[in-house]
Amino acid sequence: MMDRRGDGVPIILKECAELSGRPPAYSMIDDSELSLVMWA
Repeated sequence: MMDRRGDGVPIILKECAELSGRPPAYSMIDDSELSLVMWA
C-alpha cells in the first residue's frame, strides 16, 4: 500500500511505456479511481 494516494502512478506509467513501447492511456474516473489501459 502507498502512504499517499498517487505516489506510484508516475512509476507505473514510466514502466508501462518502457515495456510496451507506447505510453499507456489513462484518465481519472473520480478522485479515488484511475482508469489505466496498458498495451501489450
